[in-house]
Amino acid sequence: MLPFFFCLCVLLGVSSTDVFSSSRDVSDFSGVFDEGIYDVTPIPTGRMLGSGEPEIIIDPVEILKERKRAQLAMKYVSVLETLVSSYRSALMAPDSAKVGEGFMEGVRSTINDLRRGPITGVLSAVYNIFDGFESLLTRKPKDDRYMSKRLVDFKKIDNPQIEFEITKIKAEIAHKLRALDFEPALSSEIKYVTIKPQIFPDLYPQIERSLILLREVEDIYLEIEKRFIESALALPIESLQIISIPSRNQDIRGLVAAVRREFSTFSPAVIRELEDVVIEIATNSITPGEYDGALRSIRYFWGKPGGGKTTAVEKIVRILGLPYSKVTISSSDDLSKARLEGIDRFSAVKESRGMGWFVSPLLSVEGIDRVVIGRTFKNSILLIDDVDLEISADEVLSILKLYLDPLTKCFFSPYFGCNIDISQMNIFITSNQRIPLEEKYKALRSRVKEVEFDVMPMNETSLILRQYAERERLKYGLTMTEEELTEVIREALGGFAEEERDLRKVRRAIGEKMLDRVPRV
Repeated sequence: MLPFFFCLCVLLGVSSTDVFSSSRDVSDFSGVFDEGIYDVTPIPTGRMLGSGEPEIIIDPVEILKERKRAQLAMKYVSVLETLVSSYRSALMAPDSAKVGEGFMEGVRSTINDLRRGPITGVLSAVYNIFDGFESLLTRKPKDDRYMSKRLVDFKKIDNPQIEFEITKIKAEIAHKLRALDFEPALSSEIKYVTIKPQIFPDLYPQIERSLILLREVEDIYLEIEKRFIESALALPIESLQIISIPSRNQDIRGLVAAVRREFSTFSPAVIRELEDVVIEIATNSITPGEYDGALRSIRYFWGKPGGGKTTAVEKIVRILGLPYSKVTISSSDDLSKARLEGIDRFSAVKESRGMGWFVSPLLSVEGIDRVVIGRTFKNSILLIDDVDLEISADEVLSILKLYLDPLTKCFFSPYFGCNIDISQMNIFITSNQRIPLEEKYKALRSRVKEVEFDVMPMNETSLILRQYAERERLKYGLTMTEEELTEVIREALGGFAEEERDLRKVRRAIGEKMLDRVPRV
């Protein structure tokens, strides 16, 4: 039956309804593929290995390419089924009726065989069919009155139109077969199928739909889908293992030593709390993913301005080498549902909120200094800085109670259109005041560990102010001695009573005094 299928494929170029009409670019794969090409289930080839075992394709990239070739071939087959009647009259003409009868029967049998047969080699088979069908063709000379009889006797068909279509479709299939390796979407598809087993399953349909849409949309919608795919594939698929199981105790001692070294000027109580959180995050990094308990740390650092709350989080990030994102709160709107969870990707084009605060640390590489830049990890750190009276808003309080629960595993992202895994995201909140003791805050207090920060010791404050003063000096291109730098810091501190010395205010005063020293003439 196989040669008859070659005949069948000829019908593709006959009608203007053909999805591969010559009016289209043969490199255009719009409408050709569906999400089935991203099924990474191994494919049996139908052949046997020398060992007697069946040959199976297991490489996800090769599976992708094989499924694309198969779907491309089946598009041709689907068109043939609708157009087969177009050549019926030519094939059933008196001088070719015997061939035509066999052809029509071969059409039905071959299509059924192809739909049931193995995926591999389908497109190559379709192309090769045309070579076989060419042997059925011949050109009838004008003056040969006996040709009709010979056509029937040798199972030949004299039809220049069919011959033309064979040539055209063969060229088209060959071109499309080559073009498959140069599709703009191919690099993203390869990355996706390679890491698919490790991706959060809820993302599968969203990514696959966008990959298909890359062939369908244009202009701004194409850019939206590209950005979505790039972001979706950049989401972390694993956690950074901070310590190893064989050397757990030794690694933990090293982290504790780093905490004590970095926070030597802090109070013993704060140092102990910071040791605990570093040990907790490090231990979570080697805990199996199927663990039912909490795998993320939630802390609420509070105290007077200048106590080192934000600095503490930034140092923890450096010690652990984890991805990090900081959100500074200026109003309750910054803690709204839209800000935290994000908005859909089409609205995000016109607004800055985009993917939301909860996604930002998952895509950030800031803070990663122990691994190859460009990778990010599930056990990232989100710092929500300067939360004060904003938490009194009912909507904000409701959202915080949900997402500050250590057992919360995911959240629905409007941007990605599905749930996003935050089961290992660590969240730190800083505030100038403790969580109120009122009844409505009881649930929030039960979800977080509060750590009170005393005012930062003067020697730590002085170090920070000196570093800031040096940066300001370089910024304005000033030449100053150490004594002059010290004098600027002393003057800035002297402008405030001791109980009013807010580190931010003092830094602002240093900046103003440096600006005063810039030559004006």
